[in-house]
Amino acid sequence: MNKYKLSDIAKIQSGPFGTQLHKDEYMPSGILMLNAKNIGNGIIVTDSVDYVSESVCKRLPRYILEKGDILFGRAGSIERHAYVSDEYIGCFQGTNCIRIRCKNPDVARYVSYYLWLPELKQLIENQSNGSIFSYITTDLLENIVVGVPSQNTMKKINATLQIIERKIKINVMINDNLAA
Repeated sequence: MNKYKLSDIAKIQSGPFGTQLHKDEYMPSGILMLNAKNIGNGIIVTDSVDYVSESVCKRLPRYILEKGDILFGRAGSIERHAYVSDEYIGCFQGTNCIRIRCKNPDVARYVSYYLWLPELKQLIENQSNGSIFSYITTDLLENIVVGVPSQNTMKKINATLQIIERKIKINVMINDNLAA
């Protein structure tokens, strides 16, 4: 297994700051913007969403999400992150998010799983800053060391964990249905 700093295998970028994207540019409909409130434990939560216009996306194209991007909230529940799947391609990265975009898309899913390791979650929490709310920085994420196995091993790990993810989603749907 080879070990790499996350900055060696991915580009890490904060969302647009207030000088780039103002609150009055949020729209009631348009292009879905994913903020920290939309990041669950490995999933995108769409209970409360914001939107921006196409003109904002054209003006700030570097914040358009691609499949395989990994989103963290910059403050609050910093140990959570979400993998951007097909249904969220083209959404807009929110102001309070940090995006990890792996240089090799085949590695992205594995890195997302790797970042769930308890010792890495603890490392992120221990190295975060803030007195009231914890917050993370791009520097913190860039320096995380990721162990990357061979391509074949990585595919097997991803396939196994995706099966487990699907089973969890089915169980959640069953529980929601029973609760209703």
